Amino acid sequence: MLKWRFTSKEEIDEGEELYYINVAIENEKQGKTSKHKKKAPILFYVFQKELDSISDLAKAFQKFSASK
Repeated sequence: MLKWRFTSKEEIDEGEELYYINVAIENEKQGKTSKHKKKAPILFYVFQKELDSISDLAKAFQKFSASK
């Protein structure tokens, strides 16, 4: 997986850009994509205790996305 950062558009080399796009396409075709593993949230034990004792709270918490 490649990552580029630019501070101005003058830094962008069109030839290199096309090369890396083609590499990415070939990697995708060959199945060389990286899949991020979903991690279980790390919960403070007091909060986990409340989730265990209040089922409505646990259900509401499970509806949150990982980023929330």
